[in-house]
Amino acid sequence: MNLNYAIFRCEPIMTIPDLAQIGSHNKREKKAYNSNPDIKQELSKNNIELVPLTEKYVKGFYNLTNEYRKQHEEKQKTERTDRKKIFNQMLNKSRNVVADELLFTATSEFFKEMIIDDIKDWANTCMEFVFTDIYDICNIRYSPYILNDLYDSNNFDKTSFRTNLSEWFKGRGIPFWRDKLDLLLHRLNITAPCELLDKAFGLSLSDQYWLKPYDSSIKYDDINFFDNDFDYAEFMEASLSKNSKIIQDMSSLKTPNNTTDGMLKKAWIIENETRYLLKGGYKNETLQPFNEVLASEICNRLGFDHVEYTIDTYKDMVVSKCPCFITKDTELITCHQIRNNMLRHNNKDDYEDYIKKLESNGIKDARIKIENMYILDFLIMNEDRHLNNFGVIRDVNTLKWLDVAPIFDNGQSLNIDYYDTEEMHISGEGKLFYEIKPFDEIIKVVKDIKRINIDKLNDLPEWFDNLLHKYQYITGYSDTRINRLCILLNRQIEKLDEMIKNS
Repeated sequence: MNLNYAIFRCEPIMTIPDLAQIGSHNKREKKAYNSNPDIKQELSKNNIELVPLTEKYVKGFYNLTNEYRKQHEEKQKTERTDRKKIFNQMLNKSRNVVADELLFTATSEFFKEMIIDDIKDWANTCMEFVFTDIYDICNIRYSPYILNDLYDSNNFDKTSFRTNLSEWFKGRGIPFWRDKLDLLLHRLNITAPCELLDKAFGLSLSDQYWLKPYDSSIKYDDINFFDNDFDYAEFMEASLSKNSKIIQDMSSLKTPNNTTDGMLKKAWIIENETRYLLKGGYKNETLQPFNEVLASEICNRLGFDHVEYTIDTYKDMVVSKCPCFITKDTELITCHQIRNNMLRHNNKDDYEDYIKKLESNGIKDARIKIENMYILDFLIMNEDRHLNNFGVIRDVNTLKWLDVAPIFDNGQSLNIDYYDTEEMHISGEGKLFYEIKPFDEIIKVVKDIKRINIDKLNDLPEWFDNLLHKYQYITGYSDTRINRLCILLNRQIEKLDEMIKNS
């Protein structure tokens, strides 16, 4: 007796050239195929394209990853010359998966009695297996802010909106530029970050959005991570440790760790009912956690609203630790989301328009709080104030803008990429909204620099010196490096003091 059977094959594509080769193969573009008796090119006219692709695979890939490419290129502007990589170089050498080729087929007997429409239905079923689709929206007004103008449009198309929402949701996963991503995926026993979204309904500790299975009666109150505990020990081990152990408990994948952004290794934990985020350093660098704590100390002394960071240790690593600043009733709207909305409404894309946008939404002290952020960036020489690490807090029930988000994510500071040279002599550049500028230029956005009590920073370099020496047994920092970092910090304090006196 002949038995029909199905075939599902998944093949990772590791580089851009490999993707180009696959595209040429699937489209039968290679001249060698003309002489291959097993390939009947005259049958190609019968091919069915469920999602027509008029361009080559590589071009399609570039279109899909265009936003990531822009982010990478912007980051490269602040990289040291010997560390710069173009987007393709970064992908090809990262050992991450560029794309996946999925093959669905079956025995010939399975298709024998099928007509074209039957085959299309079968193929679409296979597509549904691959893609996460959002079928219905409870209340479009409460959709992510970045999609707001699509809702407000006079020519509202629910189908198009649902497609955009699905794409936004798929982008909630761990980004492909996460440090040691390939090792993390190995430890989690998965092939791609997007797989994690379905493990915990896409839940996050930055907002309240989630994906409810179509035929499920599950409720948000029963599963959200603000109110409900989650396992984190094994995920933390997979993300932060140096071993290669594969996790065994799949419940460890039901965590808010599945939707964390950024390049640093990190993990959410629970201590005394409080949700804390642990973040390590980048690659072999360990300065990021100390920079976060330094930023907190400066903000405490100067009275700036901020997320409080402390130093913690995990096994043989130094990590920063901070509480979640979002609640069950609030969400973070990043400057990136606000900026995109402004651009679609033909607003000028600049710092002043952003301030006016916040003020028009009821945040009257927006300018002062944004200025405080740039004062901090000047003092610690934060080179990575990108548009996703500042924004506003919104009430998820009333949709009212409540306040500027507290200052967070300050680790890429103190000439962190130049530690093997004489750090104190590097002036560096930071980011003002979307422009790369010298720190001496960025600080000029502050209208009244005299309001800063610089005397509160008098012993700050000494404080930082003590902190770095306290963990020297883990970091291995030389006394020379610690001294240089403190000299650099003191230099920035003195420069700010001079600006205050001359203003």
